[in-house]
Amino acid sequence: CVNLKNILGQIEADRGNLHGGWLLCSGLHDSNPSWHLDAVSGSHPPHPLYSDFVTLSPSAALLDDIIAGSLLGLENSSGRPYSPATTVAFIDNRDRNIARQIYQGIDLAVRYRIDLGSGDTVTLTAAGSLLKSRQQLLAGQAWTPLAGTLFHPARFRARGGVAYSGGPLSLAAYVSHMSALDDNRQSRSVRVPAFTTLDLTAGLQIGTGTHVSLAALNILDAKPQAIA
Repeated sequence: CVNLKNILGQIEADRGNLHGGWLLCSGLHDSNPSWHLDAVSGSHPPHPLYSDFVTLSPSAALLDDIIAGSLLGLENSSGRPYSPATTVAFIDNRDRNIARQIYQGIDLAVRYRIDLGSGDTVTLTAAGSLLKSRQQLLAGQAWTPLAGTLFHPARFRARGGVAYSGGPLSLAAYVSHMSALDDNRQSRSVRVPAFTTLDLTAGLQIGTGTHVSLAALNILDAKPQAIA
């Protein structure tokens, strides 16, 4: 029994493999030569993005052509005889290049230094990036977002800081922020919240050639939300 989430929702089926990226799904119930398709629309509904890679109820002629074109023919791991009459579907699982990707964005960085006199200074820094990207898996298909989705860069990132330097002492604080991500691995997207971190550093010059520094990173213990 194989559970094919993301592509057909959930198909309760025996399977046979075709070398080269094809997957045949067949279902047998006792001696009845009929197939059973159980599409569950619960936590893992079918994802429409993959519909072009799935053919339901393929004909015997089509299955013969697929098997004939496979490098090693049909590799049946179901433990039951293969029959076109009991084949539920085949899935084109071959690797392929995407058709097109588009990236647009802007990066900005500023730095401002304030002289307090007597050699003391305060330096303000800020940097950020705004990214928009999308891809088209197959020509003619709808575009899907990249930036701001799981396993891709966030749409917005920023880091700002203030640093003080006076004599042998230096102090600095930095705040970093990353915008939220969308987990779109299923047709029902789940938001992964944004998070912000705070870092503190201190340094002390001791004599000539010796500098001691102390850093406390992410002192608020911020971390991304766990994903399923």
